[in-house]
Amino acid sequence: MPFHTHKEKIIHVKNSLATKLLTAVFSIYIILAVALTAIHMAAEYYQTKQDILKELKALQKTYESSLAHVIWDGDIEQLHVMVKGINESPLIIGVKINADMLEEFSQGLVINSNSDPVFSGPGNNQEQKKALKLTDVLEYEFPIVFISPSEKEQVGKMTFYYSSDMVFEKVKMGFLFIIVNSVIKTIILWILFIWIFRKLLSRPLSQLTMAIKKLRLDDLKNSKIEIKTSGRNELKVLEDSFNSMIQNLHFYMEKNKQTEEYLRESEEKFRGIFENSIEGIFQIDSQWKLIIANPSLAAIMGYENPGQLMSEGVFLGKQVYTDQEKRRGLLRRLKKEGRVSDFEIQVQKKDNTLIWISLNIWTIISEKGKASIMEGTLLDITDRQRTKEIMIQTEKMISVGGLAAGMAHEINNPLAGMMQNAQVIYNRLTKKLDANEKVAKKVGTSMGVIKAYMEQRNILRQLKSINEAGSHAAKIVANMLSFARKSNSVKQKHHLDGVIEKTLELAQNDYDLKKRYDFRQIEIIREFDPDLPAVLCEESKIQQVIFNIFKNAAEAIDEIKRKKRKPKLIIRLLKDKDTARIEIEDNGPGMDENIRNRIFEPFFTTKAVDKGTGLGLSVSYYIIMEDHKGQMSVESTLGKGTKFIIRLPAALHETK
Repeated sequence: MPFHTHKEKIIHVKNSLATKLLTAVFSIYIILAVALTAIHMAAEYYQTKQDILKELKALQKTYESSLAHVIWDGDIEQLHVMVKGINESPLIIGVKINADMLEEFSQGLVINSNSDPVFSGPGNNQEQKKALKLTDVLEYEFPIVFISPSEKEQVGKMTFYYSSDMVFEKVKMGFLFIIVNSVIKTIILWILFIWIFRKLLSRPLSQLTMAIKKLRLDDLKNSKIEIKTSGRNELKVLEDSFNSMIQNLHFYMEKNKQTEEYLRESEEKFRGIFENSIEGIFQIDSQWKLIIANPSLAAIMGYENPGQLMSEGVFLGKQVYTDQEKRRGLLRRLKKEGRVSDFEIQVQKKDNTLIWISLNIWTIISEKGKASIMEGTLLDITDRQRTKEIMIQTEKMISVGGLAAGMAHEINNPLAGMMQNAQVIYNRLTKKLDANEKVAKKVGTSMGVIKAYMEQRNILRQLKSINEAGSHAAKIVANMLSFARKSNSVKQKHHLDGVIEKTLELAQNDYDLKKRYDFRQIEIIREFDPDLPAVLCEESKIQQVIFNIFKNAAEAIDEIKRKKRKPKLIIRLLKDKDTARIEIEDNGPGMDENIRNRIFEPFFTTKAVDKGTGLGLSVSYYIIMEDHKGQMSVESTLGKGTKFIIRLPAALHETK
């Protein structure tokens, strides 16, 4: 806002309202003054002329009777004397007498028959009269009547000539006075009007103008004005209106400040919610291009910040969905309903990692009734999805657990009888017992012949196979019983790095792992947190779980040997809040979503019937979840390996 110093002319004089108003008033005043002065001067001229005529009439009365007797008597000399006396009057410039008894007699400046002014006869004031600048010659004519006791007769007529200059000579002082008086009054009134206008109008208006120019929105309290004027006039009303405007402006500015403060606080609250929300918040246009994104959204999608995410252009476009049909269903619902809530779908992050998200999205309708932009929130529910899968898996295992217990008891007795009988048969066919020898001789043979026959027919080896199969079946039954019942064994504090090392040693010395998969050729990478606390666990059972995972990893990694990729196993021990976290990651072929969702189901296996029972990971899952109140999950992408994650409650305040 520009400010003006006190020396600055706010309004130029010629542009002043007071000057314009004064000019208009005085223009009218001067016109009226000139008109009235002209009228006054005309009236003065007329009155002076009438006064001269009165004087001429008075001369008429003075000389009329004497002239009548002189003309009646024919006394020419006396007539000349009288005419000369009349002509010497200051008013008279000429005298003419017409009488029937005499010839026309004239003296001074008179009018001849051609209506021209001429000098006639002698006169002692001729030179003076010649000096007059005659503008007009006026005349006054009257009859000369002779009155006698017996009769009354007109003997002639007499004409007095006088000049209009005489009239002007008499009125010029009056004219001068009138003009000077009018000029003086005009000047005085002009000065008076200017003073009054400046005092009553120009100065107050200047004060108001200066106050408006110096008006500061940040100092409205000191912006009020006080115009020095008397009474309740227009300027006072203007002053009150201006001050009322300032007061209202101050009120609304204070209110506006409160509104701005409220909006600022609201914006800060919204900004805090927007920036710190664990949900991703976004706004996109009709082409799925990001307009607004918060940090959580960027983190969920695998970007460092919203700017990096927005620079990628298209958000939640076709390329990030793993299920295109489900995406098309989302678009159809959004177009039809305008809003979709809690829509769960799997998407791909920047690093191609698959995550599950819960999407809430709605369209914003413009004033023209068209969907212009979309807004929504996005939440990473991968852990929740896994938990859901774990719960489903747990329900399955609980239901299978009861079945497993019953089956184990039903199978265990005949299995024990079968193995026992197979052992008895083997003993009776191979061992030199008195009872065996006695019966052999009785039937006409010997134990040596029977044994030779059995060996030749491989019956003894088949009996051993029956026993081995029975032992294997017994182990399965034992696993089923372990799966079906809670453990009552006492848990002790163990450090997981020691458990891992022992299990690795077992795996490297296991016959099947050495013979079939050469476990010792797998590169083992250890990433152990040195400050990892101990855990309360049954060491043998945790070893069993880890051994099962090692075995599955070795079998999976064996599939990539043909691709000339070096087998690798990464084992991580991490502290995760109040839990110890075990991660076992391989670089095998990985698994698809369908297999990953069923990996912990009892009796589910992708191996041939003679190579797996489908109970190894189920029992491991049960040991972690039920026996140790921990968590077990798996992450896997087809073609990119598999990672098993185990969380066990840490023994608090215990460190290695």
